[in-house]
Amino acid sequence: RIRRAIDETPAVTSRAQRRFGDLAFKTFYAWLAREAATLVAEAARPAVSLADDDVAELAAYLCRSFGDPGRLDYGTGHETAFVVFLKCFLHASGSSRMADDRATTNHSLAAAEAFGDDLALNVFGDYVEACRRCQTAYRLEPAGSRGVWALDDYQCLAFLFGSAQHAVEDDRAPAAFCTPDGRDLDRDSVRRERPGSLFFDGLAYLADAKTGNAPFREHSPVLFALSRKPWRAVNAAIFQYWDAEVLGTFVVARHLRFGRLFSADWLGPSMPGSAGAVLNRSSAPEEEENIVLAEPVCSLEDAREGPDVPTEVVPAAVEDDHDVEGDGLVRL
Repeated sequence: RIRRAIDETPAVTSRAQRRFGDLAFKTFYAWLAREAATLVAEAARPAVSLADDDVAELAAYLCRSFGDPGRLDYGTGHETAFVVFLKCFLHASGSSRMADDRATTNHSLAAAEAFGDDLALNVFGDYVEACRRCQTAYRLEPAGSRGVWALDDYQCLAFLFGSAQHAVEDDRAPAAFCTPDGRDLDRDSVRRERPGSLFFDGLAYLADAKTGNAPFREHSPVLFALSRKPWRAVNAAIFQYWDAEVLGTFVVARHLRFGRLFSADWLGPSMPGSAGAVLNRSSAPEEEENIVLAEPVCSLEDAREGPDVPTEVVPAAVEDDHDVEGDGLVRL
């Protein structure tokens, strides 16, 4: 339904009129905001009926995973928001618990592994395909792009899950997606391996999107540096990249939202966004609706260490109208 909605909401400007950010994305996003709760509830049925509060929180995470309607952009933070959505959906619907129970019953991890494979390769793969339709149709600006030093302008987890897929098949085999002379992307090999591979699908999309005469080693040096490494090393390097450049970067992580299902538990039980906190804007103190961590800013990795992490909370100035979403969730 989301892909169909994108197709039924064509762009209203040309690239010559507006390089980035077609305003039709706002129309699509408004549709998504209206329909997200219904999409979430229908996805859980008939196995389980979700609580209204859980549906509302999940709908907010789903919407954020498709980009920012104010900035008309999309980036790795939005991609990470979809993983948050999946995690919370599984928790709320009990699907992750059922997979664990099934694995325990069978005295094997095979069932749980198949469940995870389906999420990463099929559900996440469908999400990436829908996002690419958005990026192409509405010319969304890369959010916080680091130019050629980014792994990819829009995606990171697609390459993480894709490299894991190949590492499972043969972790010592070299990735070998460049030409034998090591100068450029081996487009024939990429095209041949693309079906069924998130990683090669990402390479193919990247090759099509990067127009011009610059070779692969110049417009994508981060991926190029991984082209001769074993798949296990490629996967480890991309995970480190995601951990540092997405989760470990405040300007990216600050756009994640926290609620009951995905709580900012390091803030303590009395802080907004922590487990058990009041998240309804009508009853929460007005000055604490939007919060940031005061300097020094702790990373999400540091936050896992417990309550000793500095957690002074100060009100955040509202930068743009699109920072106020009225969904009852809070940000870093």
